[in-house]
Parts: sequence; structure tokens; C-alpha cells
Amino acid sequence: METKTCPCCGMELFSDMDVCYGCMYDFAREPTGEPAPDPLAMDLDEPDIPRPPDPVPGAVGEAGDTLVLGEGCRLSPRGMSIGLRGNDLEVTIPLPDGGITVGSLPANDVVLHSRAVAGRQLRISPCLGGALVEDGGSENPATLRGRYVSSLAKMTPGDVLDVCGTKITLVCPPVA
Repeated sequence: METKTCPCCGMELFSDMDVCYGCMYDFAREPTGEPAPDPLAMDLDEPDIPRPPDPVPGAVGEAGDTLVLGEGCRLSPRGMSIGLRGNDLEVTIPLPDGGITVGSLPANDVVLHSRAVAGRQLRISPCLGGALVEDGGSENPATLRGRYVSSLAKMTPGDVLDVCGTKITLVCPPVA
């Protein structure tokens, strides 16, 4: 079956779908320049407070020149980090050579306090050109580019991994 990519969130969809189930982008409408609504925020009873656009870490050099996203990862996996973003969380942490584990158990490197997250949800390990994501046998697998991570998947710089509502972005250092 043929697929297409959502221009708004990057999710891979079947070509016959008219609406992206990741961000609710409607392929039948003309683009207006406004961002698609956040499906997670649509259920909130909070006022609609505008948020600043999400920065792409490592996308601008110190002199203000734009860099190719992920150029540093093509040279070496060292210096990569991951950005974590959830309801009450927004932090960037280094991705060590041995990788990190994510889950609900206290023994994990990143602990997510959600009943939907497995004790050992997944492992993220750096590799040349990105990072490998290994599922830990969870009931609710993470999604990468709209597809479930059922065993191994490769993240490239800028990719967003969705772990039960927590977004994990692979960030590479700018080239010196």
C-alpha cells in the first residue's frame, strides 16, 4: 500500500487518508499558514494561551548561520542529546555512549510517571547518523514517524518519538 507524509507533523500515513490522525491535518483544505491544532490540547479546559514555536535545538550556529540539521551526527554520534517534552516537563539531556533507558521503574535513566508507560518501555542508544530505539516489550509501544516501534527503529536528528504522550526529540550538536 502506498503512503504519504503529513506536511504538518511528518507522520507517515496511507495515501487514501484525508486526515492525519497524529495532528488532525486535513489534506482536503488549502493551507492557511496557521499551525494544526494540537490533538492533546483539544481536550483541555484551559484558556487558549499562545505558545512560542518550538525551537529546533542545534539548528542555528553561534554566529547565527543556519546549519544542516544533523550534520554533526553524520560525522560522529558523540555529543548527541535528547529533548524531553511532556505536560510538566521540558528538558534536554545528553545521550551517553551506553544509551539510556526509559520507563516507569525507578531504575531507568528517564522515569515517566504514567500508568500507560511500561516498567522498561525502551532503550535509546547512539549510533552513527542518529540513534537506535529498542522496544522493551511494552503494551503501549512508542511511535516514531507515525509507526509503532515494535522491536528496533532508527531515529535521525530532529525525529520525535512519542512515548505515551511524552515527546522525545533527537538533537545533534552543531558542527564546529
